[in-house]
Amino acid sequence: MATKNTIFSGFMLAIVGAILFSAKGLLIKYAYSDGLATETILLYRMGLAFPVFAFIALKKGIKSFDARDIPGILFCGIFGYYLAAWLSFYSLHFISVQLERIILFSYPSLVVLGTAILARRLPSPKVIVAALLSYLGVITIFASEWLNSKTGTQTSVDVAFGTALVGLSAAFFAAYVIASKRLIGKYGSATFTGASMSVSTVAIIIHTSAVAFNHSDLTLIIPPANSLPIILILTFFGTLIPTFMLSEAVARIGTERTAISGTVGPLAASLLAVLFLNEAFTPYHALSLALCTLGIILIAKRTA
Repeated sequence: MATKNTIFSGFMLAIVGAILFSAKGLLIKYAYSDGLATETILLYRMGLAFPVFAFIALKKGIKSFDARDIPGILFCGIFGYYLAAWLSFYSLHFISVQLERIILFSYPSLVVLGTAILARRLPSPKVIVAALLSYLGVITIFASEWLNSKTGTQTSVDVAFGTALVGLSAAFFAAYVIASKRLIGKYGSATFTGASMSVSTVAIIIHTSAVAFNHSDLTLIIPPANSLPIILILTFFGTLIPTFMLSEAVARIGTERTAISGTVGPLAASLLAVLFLNEAFTPYHALSLALCTLGIILIAKRTA
């Protein structure tokens, strides 16, 4: 039985990990202000993180992969770690950190609905209500920012395009979560993560090299030295550290409590965006947060 100290530390790990993950959008915005391209940010973020995950996978013991599972691992690496991340990062050229985070925050609804479709069964009424609440929250913040964009620096086309990008990112990540479940159960999370990270790292290297060659711009591969601090902060404090924090939180307090604790993430993202990026926070943003948070809590309790 878990002690009070274990439960408390588990909640703290889940909350701090969620806050650090939520700061990722803020860090990406700063990286863009330094002139870094999406490809450069992803290249170094994944390139620097990969050795750590690979080391852990090796330490846990690499198992030989069944040839029938190779397509699944390729799918997870390309759609989960590469395309979903690139679409999410690139969307921040067009939309606010708050809108991007709310849309990504709602991906568990897609996971539950997608799982039900694959199982050829109807989702339960509770799941349907939870999904409706989540996406009503998404529609609320999108409508608010889309209407206000007509008088702001971003156009309504920017908001619609950025929303489509991050919506596709959430769909890809949900597909990754569904596809990875069996593979993680079979090979273990460390081995699976090392393998899928390898695939995604190769994918972003090819992508960045192709863009650099096409534009004859080597700064995509070798960025200015003054931009390295933001890359390192994003890699370690926006990726590696929160990843391990959330994994340990799950071990201490379980999936449901960790997921519910993670609902602090979008609120933290909003606070950081308002304080450091001067983004607006209106009653519509508050309503959106409330609706999405309630929906995710219902889903966490349903799927735990």
